[in-house]
Amino acid sequence: MKRIISVLLIAVMLLSFCACDGKNYAMKYDGVTLSQNEYLYWLSSYKSIFLSMYLGNQDTDEAWSAVISESGATVEDLLNGIARDNIKNNVVCLSLFDKLGLKLDKSAALEVETYINGLVEQAGGTTALDNALSAYGVDTKLLKEIYTNEKKIEKVKTVLFEEGGELALTYDEMNDYYKKAYVRVKHIYINSFKDFARDDEGDLIIDSDTGSYKTRDLSDEEKAEKTALAESINAELLSGGDFDALMASHTADTAMLAYPGGYYVTTSSRLLPTTLIEKAFGMQNGETAYIESEIGIHIIKREPLEDRAYEDEKLAAFFSDFKNNIMTNKLSEYLATLSPAVEVNEEIVDAFSIRTCTANYSY
Repeated sequence: MKRIISVLLIAVMLLSFCACDGKNYAMKYDGVTLSQNEYLYWLSSYKSIFLSMYLGNQDTDEAWSAVISESGATVEDLLNGIARDNIKNNVVCLSLFDKLGLKLDKSAALEVETYINGLVEQAGGTTALDNALSAYGVDTKLLKEIYTNEKKIEKVKTVLFEEGGELALTYDEMNDYYKKAYVRVKHIYINSFKDFARDDEGDLIIDSDTGSYKTRDLSDEEKAEKTALAESINAELLSGGDFDALMASHTADTAMLAYPGGYYVTTSSRLLPTTLIEKAFGMQNGETAYIESEIGIHIIKREPLEDRAYEDEKLAAFFSDFKNNIMTNKLSEYLATLSPAVEVNEEIVDAFSIRTCTANYSY
């Protein structure tokens, strides 16, 4: 069972909860109580994500203490707040599981059991796994409860967004997101730095270690020729030349040839260099731009979005996260109306810091 953990504004964090008495709790909401041990576990999990996504894995005082606003707020302040908000949201989600009268399938319980057994075997026994988990405030038994409750959160999301569900997506919501989040871009790429290496007979050379074609650096003369080619293509376009014909004849972006209608990209897409995507979002439909980057020369053209392209199976590669992103945003907005009612035990929560806890990359 591969566990995937995300952060606020990207995906809703899956939380776990247990019943606990007295003042030794972190949060409460409508019959659901989150223990301090579970809070520490999730804070540790968040830390690994934040280090990877935002801090370049630099777990240093300098990174956490960096001031990010005029008010003097630090990176640590910001990320602690994000963690707390996500945890509050998920306390609400588990409450919804009970309110909606949901039950987990036997297959979900079996998946959790199998995964936990695998961790125990890998660690060399329950005691050894307990020792490893202690750094994050939990043991094997509590970890099993955590994973079980993750399944409950998944079930809540499924039910809320299924046909007829309270948060079921509408055409208007999908189309509105599509128009705001995507642009369609065509790309003529001239690699003015490298070319494929060839043997004495002119055949491409395959690297025996990687299985890919070997490349070589271009000479200064060859670089100049590539630049001249790119400039001539751009001049032809500015004179009314056919972009599609020039793209088919000259682009080194072979994937573009598989999608002659262009790429559908968002600001987080990796199909094109970030500078190109940022430029495309500032362009008008039909406009072209000549851009030099660290990998060569690019001539892009922004095209109007085609109606409901996200439903075209041939374009599925561009929309793999399309519905999930919309659901994440919609669920976040929905939970934001409920989470203010979550009771936070400030004494417990403030005792834990994302800076000082141990990053949980493994569990």
